[in-house]
Amino acid sequence: MSTAPKLMTLGQMKDLISAVTQAFPTDLSFDQATALLSEKKKLGDRIRTILSDESVVVKDNVTRTLTWQQAIQKAYALMGMEAEYAEFCKEQGVKEIPGRWVIPMVKGLSCSKIIISLQKSGSGFWSYYDDLDKKVTHNDRDPNRDGSYICSFLAVMEADEENKGKSANQLKEEKHQGITLMERLLLGLIYFLMTGKHLDIKKITLCAGSRYDFGYVPSVDWGSDTCGVGVCCCRPSNCYDGLRSRSAVSLPAEPSESEAEQAIA
Repeated sequence: MSTAPKLMTLGQMKDLISAVTQAFPTDLSFDQATALLSEKKKLGDRIRTILSDESVVVKDNVTRTLTWQQAIQKAYALMGMEAEYAEFCKEQGVKEIPGRWVIPMVKGLSCSKIIISLQKSGSGFWSYYDDLDKKVTHNDRDPNRDGSYICSFLAVMEADEENKGKSANQLKEEKHQGITLMERLLLGLIYFLMTGKHLDIKKITLCAGSRYDFGYVPSVDWGSDTCGVGVCCCRPSNCYDGLRSRSAVSLPAEPSESEAEQAIA
């Protein structure tokens, strides 16, 4: 005799509703809100799809997670770039390096596409500026300017310990190759899809490879007060222990023993 699955409690339902409400963007325009309301059924279907996603379903007290490669594929699917990613994989492929996170930056990517996918995935998002693709005018690497590429970062939740206390100006003098804003947003999306967790909960990633049009440096962290991935900015001279760049390495690259020891299992 089969046993019916145990249904969620009223408390769990309230918590889920609260989570959806907190993730809902508060800066929608009147026209965007009107469009969503005119397609309420489709909106409901999308929410149901996210809530029933197997990557966050718990069975026998074990949370199912995606592999890094599966999370990358899902991220590009969320952005509507399955074909571009598939073509990139045919041409180059995406290698795995122990102790490092390898991410493909495929031509056609944009901050806005990643942000929409962060919101779709339930990760949430907030920023002081609406259009980061236009506001962040300098990037050391850009797939749309330079063509698709692959880079890797030390596989740690909090930004690189070795870069603590160093401002963007200091890092530039050291010829440091720092993470760009687009790379950090994609890295966070992939990590969230893989684990259901967030990067930079205690520290802040200084996106030393990017600059706003007014010369400041983007920074990214997880805001518990806003329940979303947050993008802020700081002066190029700002430095303190909690503000750290992530070192970008182009492939092929082999991690050092110390890096492998710091890597997340």
